Amino acid sequence: MQRSFCVFLAIAFLVGSHRANGAQTNAEALSRLDALLGHVDQKLIPMLRSNLAEPAYPWRSNLKAEILDTIAELRALPGPPTLHSGNSAVRFQRMAALEVGLARVEALLTANDTKAGEPGVDHKTLRKELAQNAMKDLVAASNQWQRVDNAAWQEWFKNQCFETSLYHYFSYAHAIAYETTGKKSEARAARDSWQKFKERPCGDFIHSAPTPELDKALGLVINHGVETMLWVGVGLIVVMLIVAILVPKPTDFQLLVFRVTTALGAAGIGANLPGTLGFQSDLVTASGAAAFFVIVFLINPPRFARKLRKRLKQDNP
Repeated sequence: MQRSFCVFLAIAFLVGSHRANGAQTNAEALSRLDALLGHVDQKLIPMLRSNLAEPAYPWRSNLKAEILDTIAELRALPGPPTLHSGNSAVRFQRMAALEVGLARVEALLTANDTKAGEPGVDHKTLRKELAQNAMKDLVAASNQWQRVDNAAWQEWFKNQCFETSLYHYFSYAHAIAYETTGKKSEARAARDSWQKFKERPCGDFIHSAPTPELDKALGLVINHGVETMLWVGVGLIVVMLIVAILVPKPTDFQLLVFRVTTALGAAGIGANLPGTLGFQSDLVTASGAAAFFVIVFLINPPRFARKLRKRLKQDNP
């Protein structure tokens, strides 16, 4: 009996010690999270915003290392149940904010000077990795946020426009990924996220001027080179129509010039059409605008028009 009582006391002591250690761990993790979030909100994000608003703003070379170290510390913190899902959601959201902000600053630093930044660093690859990490962290933030069932937490998230901010950062992250990878799926994802951001509460109140990367993903930036090709193509086709009327009986040399010019006009117009056109034969393989040129050149519009005119004369003597 006495032995059983001693065993019971030992078990109770171990359980109590485990709970005390767990409570201490929770308190330590929460305290560390609060310190890191304060550092992010009071120093790092304001510094990033200053550099984004004024590219000439002094950029401390060691600030990037400080941001990356802070992200690593936030990532190393324990998740639920040590930290509440609400805390974890905020943690992942701040990590994504730092990653998106740093990627944008990196773009500004190298926009006019490809040698800016640390030697030997591929800034384009760095921006791509930051964007990919930001998207993963935003997904984690969304998952943790959706698990919150505490009324006080839910009210806090609502007042902070938390869901809206996630779509905000999603649109930037996808836009940066589109700029660094050229994948059209990233551009579509950026447009979808931006649309959802604008539709959410607070979407019209959060500072939301599109960035240069987002401008491209949203289609707000016109590629003037491609636009010029369109008008040149249209102009060449119009000129050929006029010449065809003025020169009803061209020579063989004139027919060759008309043929090449018409093909070039078709290529200029084809460069602006959505989708991809491909052409392959034993002699040539082409795609895009080049495929339009080859196809029209091989069709030989002048010769086609002459055959059509002869056929019409035969059908209607």
